[in-house]
Amino acid sequence: MTLDRQVFSGFDTILIRVRHIEAAQAWYERMLGMVATYVDPVRRIVVMDTGKPTSLTLWELKPGEQSATPGMMGTPPIFHADSAPAMRDALMGRGVVVEKLECNGWLQMFHFYDPDGNRLEICEMI
Repeated sequence: MTLDRQVFSGFDTILIRVRHIEAAQAWYERMLGMVATYVDPVRRIVVMDTGKPTSLTLWELKPGEQSATPGMMGTPPIFHADSAPAMRDALMGRGVVVEKLECNGWLQMFHFYDPDGNRLEICEMI
């Protein structure tokens, strides 16, 4: 089969590796307001509803398995917010580790971290 046109319609999920699935699920629910739509206690996977078509999948590391160095996770998931400053303030108020707000004239964004050190990002087009 030759691919002469795009054959997919979007992203299904973003995958994040975590050390403790239950703790990660609780953090993403409590801090980011996400809801678990699928839980597999055998495979140690939880799929979180982001409120958009693309879900977020948390997958527990196996004993002895290593994830990327905290803060160095490949490409961080980037979430959209209507107000990056307000979202940053809200996350800080919940005790989430956040970095400074950056603005380049057309985009405001900041990074923040989950308890496993996975870097996440919030952005707002201005």
